[in-house]
Amino acid sequence: MLTIFNESEDRTAIVGSNGVIYWPYGLRKTEGIVAFALDVCSKQHRLIGLPKELGRYSNSRVHVGVVRGRVRVAQFYWCKKKQLFVFKAWELFDDGEMCSWNLVHHHDEMMMRFECCISSSSLLAIHALHPDDGDVFFFSHSNKFAKAKEEIKIFQCKILSQNENRIETLVHIPPKISLAKLRVNPIIHPWWPTQIFPLNHPSPSST
Repeated sequence: MLTIFNESEDRTAIVGSNGVIYWPYGLRKTEGIVAFALDVCSKQHRLIGLPKELGRYSNSRVHVGVVRGRVRVAQFYWCKKKQLFVFKAWELFDDGEMCSWNLVHHHDEMMMRFECCISSSSLLAIHALHPDDGDVFFFSHSNKFAKAKEEIKIFQCKILSQNENRIETLVHIPPKISLAKLRVNPIIHPWWPTQIFPLNHPSPSST
């Protein structure tokens, strides 16, 4: 999986999968994705729209990531009306000719217990999807009206079942680092292509 730093404060990072670079675009927020095929024999680029069911909320930004080699779009936000959290994720089906989004997570009544107070001014940002576990994502919380820089806390959320989750605090980042410029680059090595057999050490009697 490949991620490249993107200077936009509201858009997610650029990702690559199966020889295709997926580049989010938009003036202020992610409005779609441009797919660049690295194979010169295929189409040079294609525009991919976001899922129609994607909500447009001021306290949430769209995140694009790769899970097990498949591109995903995720959204995580606080629903003021329900006073609950919402997490949605779609997986991209892309055969080079047609694209479609398949909903893989829809949790609209999530309760979470972590070290932050949630209000209408809360900003929740997904920073990474787990590259090998489709039920895990990493996020941060901040206050959009805070005048002074605050310590940034990165949390891990593990989806256990419908609207059920487990939250862990992973790291505390010093306040001198701007949350808007924070990028996480998940890296996973491919599985070993062939089986590794155990080494047969000779016994002392055979030497």
